Amino acid sequence: FFTPKVWVDEAHRRMARVLGEDWESKYPSWSCCCGTKSCSRDYEYGSLWLSTLEQSELNASSSLNTEAVDTFVFDFLNDSESKLPKSLKEALKKAGKEGTPFTMLINPPYGQATTGNANAHKAGVSDTEIGREMKSVGLGKAANELTVQFLFRIMNIVKEYGIKDFTLGLFSKPKWFTGTSFEKFREEWNKVATFVNGFSFYSDEFEGVSEGWAINFSVWKLSA
Repeated sequence: FFTPKVWVDEAHRRMARVLGEDWESKYPSWSCCCGTKSCSRDYEYGSLWLSTLEQSELNASSSLNTEAVDTFVFDFLNDSESKLPKSLKEALKKAGKEGTPFTMLINPPYGQATTGNANAHKAGVSDTEIGREMKSVGLGKAANELTVQFLFRIMNIVKEYGIKDFTLGLFSKPKWFTGTSFEKFREEWNKVATFVNGFSFYSDEFEGVSEGWAINFSVWKLSA
């Protein structure tokens, strides 16, 4: 979904409460599901990496965030890290080695492989490399939710690079916060992540999305 500007601006303000003003220009940031860059387009970044699944999205937004270090196609739930730009891998390594902050502000897909309220029900939608990895380590039904797959890979990136100061701003459905299917995942997530800020708004703020459910924005501090 294209994220409305009013909520993008509020998300940036909430991130600023944690990271300080002008965090966008101060700290490296990777928008790993940028789409047409709605979460970053109105802000100037100092060190920004932008990736998404479709080249067409990057083509449509080619005039935006031209200051980005690298803008590239990357399937966050299937591609290996060997496909990441060298500049991004070096920035992640530096964050781990030097203890410097690294950030993400994302609105990942909400698709789920099972039916239910507000689910984008599509057969096989969660059949990804990350989903299979989650199931192999016993996280079961949590792997059916694409947002949680994003969180799982982010958590693993933080661990892999030994990053001690990682701030994530996340738009998501609230179900993974409390749903019983996500209990085992939350146990693992809470070992490295701490909730520090957030807000909620109605789902129909997104164009073409049905009403009657909430969208959360949450800010998390992660540390390996």
